[in-house]
Amino acid sequence: FFPNTLSFGKGGFEVQTLITFLLDIIPTNVFTPFTEGRTAQVVFLAFVAGIALLTLSDTTARIRALVPELNALLLQMMKSVSFIIPAVVFLSLFKTFAGGDLEAVVASWRFVAVNYLATITAVALTVLRLPVFHRYSALTFIKKLQPLLVGCFATGSHSIFTNLQYELAEKELEIPKQLYSFWIPLAHALFAVSNIVPLFASVFCNAYTNHLEVTFSKLILIVLLLIELAIASPKVPGGILATYSVLFAEIGLPDNVLGLLMASNVFLINFEVAAGMLLKFSDLEDLHLRMQKEKTANH
Repeated sequence: FFPNTLSFGKGGFEVQTLITFLLDIIPTNVFTPFTEGRTAQVVFLAFVAGIALLTLSDTTARIRALVPELNALLLQMMKSVSFIIPAVVFLSLFKTFAGGDLEAVVASWRFVAVNYLATITAVALTVLRLPVFHRYSALTFIKKLQPLLVGCFATGSHSIFTNLQYELAEKELEIPKQLYSFWIPLAHALFAVSNIVPLFASVFCNAYTNHLEVTFSKLILIVLLLIELAIASPKVPGGILATYSVLFAEIGLPDNVLGLLMASNVFLINFEVAAGMLLKFSDLEDLHLRMQKEKTANH
């Protein structure tokens, strides 16, 4: 889809580059990640802080009670910002077509095609585990989730359907409450396939548009960085758009394709959200059925 963008280089894999990147993730102090805008270091600090809160348990009860309130505040701020996204997308489309940059237009359709192809492949491989390993009809499973999938596709958001997710998990899929009440919020925070695919494709779209090469060493760094950014990406409509600029800054790519990506995202967001929800529940149902098999075998 993006020819002449991936290069394995003449010097082989650069181990020193990878080691430097891993060491740079660890900040020298707690202030520089925020003052210098080092997203990878911010995510690392958040990870360490989360582990500390879980380890200290009851001794940090007040801090743990404050975290959800701060998170709600930040999400509300992001939702407020998301109101201007349609205007930004329109201006980006206008600038792209008015400028007559046909190569950029072609790259945008390549970007959209890659996202659809990769997401459909991931969904197919995940959902087909149910009939292959559990003899559970994939069509029956999808029909049970139909109200949720339609809602996600229509709105481009899954956070507003949290109650519906719990209801379908309990009544339609008959999953124990102790399992789905743990899995659904965890997957909401960490299940990032719908973010990883467009972020990964955006790198090659950028390289293709700017006639650059992505070396194999840089590709490894990109994968490691994407794991962090996909989790850290704001879970609001259009939240991933803010992550593109962070990604390009971290790996040293120009940001002249941000408008192009924002315009292309119009054709992706609803589909990606619905596909991500189907992937999440496929994993949940697979885990549920495996636990049932183990329980039956033990008895």
